[in-house]
Amino acid sequence: MGTGNLLLNTLAPEHQELVYRNMDFTVMSYRQQLMRRRCRPDHIYFPEGGLISVIARSVRREQADVGTIGREGCTAVEIILGCERAYQDAVVLIPGPAWRMEIDKVLALCQHGSPLRPILMRYAYLTLMQARETALVNARGTILQRVARWILMASEKMSTTHLTLTHDEISTALGVRRAGVTIALGRLADTGVIQIGRGRIEVGNPPGLAEAARGYYSTMGMADPSLVPAAAE
Repeated sequence: MGTGNLLLNTLAPEHQELVYRNMDFTVMSYRQQLMRRRCRPDHIYFPEGGLISVIARSVRREQADVGTIGREGCTAVEIILGCERAYQDAVVLIPGPAWRMEIDKVLALCQHGSPLRPILMRYAYLTLMQARETALVNARGTILQRVARWILMASEKMSTTHLTLTHDEISTALGVRRAGVTIALGRLADTGVIQIGRGRIEVGNPPGLAEAARGYYSTMGMADPSLVPAAAE
């Protein structure tokens, strides 16, 4: 069958058919809340497009993006790992199509030995690696490096060079002042790696953007068939 979601595409065709029988297609809307902190999500989402921001919040209501999800992955991995509730919010930053499945159906499939389980477990590991990268760049990187990494990550996860994002949305995601984001975007535009306009960013030179990120971004956050356990093939 196959879809635009890279994670689902690692399933063999006969296993995809079983999974899709338990899902429905939807279009995620801007700022739609897919997971709420301290609550059990109703569905797991497998995006075909768009971008989801996973947001951590402090007790003082400070917030920052601690992960992004595009067509390489899915939401609610903590539930797959056995947690009863989500511990971060997940909000749609860029609208797009997605497949979704009720959490109870996902858990039932996983309990009955579906090849979906090892794929989801592997993806959970990849999200952990992405979180560690985020912690490193937040501790050691400059604002310019953090902005370059985040834009490159969003572009690759959406498989597009055209991003409909505002300076405010990026500053909120990174937990930094808008002025710092504006300066960083201006410097990146001056070097020609991106072009910026009102509410949009065009990635013109991905290798140059990776160079601006100074090694703080790898492709570990992307689904890779070579990383999926053989039992799922």
